[in-house]
Amino acid sequence: MGSMRHGTAMTFLIVGIGMMVMVGAPQALRAATEDATAHFNRGVELLEKGDLDGAISEYRTAIQINPKDTDVHYGLGVILRRKGDLDGAIAEYRTAIGLKPNHVDAHNNLGVALGRTGDLDGAIAEYRTAIGLNPDQADAHYNLGAALQEKKDVDGAIAEFRTAIRLNPNDAEAHRTLGDTLMGKGDLDGAVGAYRTVIRFHPNDAETHYNLMVALMQQKNVSAAAKELEEFTRLATDTAANRQLIDAAKKRLNQLSGPEK
Repeated sequence: MGSMRHGTAMTFLIVGIGMMVMVGAPQALRAATEDATAHFNRGVELLEKGDLDGAISEYRTAIQINPKDTDVHYGLGVILRRKGDLDGAIAEYRTAIGLKPNHVDAHNNLGVALGRTGDLDGAIAEYRTAIGLNPDQADAHYNLGAALQEKKDVDGAIAEFRTAIRLNPNDAEAHRTLGDTLMGKGDLDGAVGAYRTVIRFHPNDAETHYNLMVALMQQKNVSAAAKELEEFTRLATDTAANRQLIDAAKKRLNQLSGPEK
């Protein structure tokens, strides 16, 4: 819904009265369509300025004029979700899908909205539909993985995260989530690899340095873990909680290193 849609300029015909009767209805329809487009465009402008309520009002007016415009229903759903109106967003996504059943983004976003209401089964169904329509939709694979993870289907989640990464190798968040999931499963080698990939993208990501340190500690790779603790200490915000984490990590590293000689 990024770019604005511009209606076609009206063409005025100077014709006889008989012709005016014949073309009157199509001209009225075209005028209504252009009016709806004008409201949509104003809505986009307001959205870009951060005026969500104003954008919603313009989108609703556009829909009153042209109730069958899939893009406007979908766009309104996106804005309503940003406003936190999940029920309203779900209704608009469903309307968009009713008008255009193969609308991949509408299915994916409907899944997100359903998931946030706690309807994981409904969300999973929508993500699978989006993937069925476009198997290369990386976001739908990632979202499906997250939903499966909530359903405790860890292997299914890992498979979807890996697919999302294959389709979009530069998605640091997917690598991070994969690392966390692998860590929870006990696949330390996989977790370490995923965290190192995240750090290649974001060298100053303190949280990932910490998670990598934890995985390396579990592998008893003391020297590598110590380096990650140094990075976390350097990058982390100086808070009481982080100081406690650092102190606990130092004690654990000392334990792993064995008694001093």
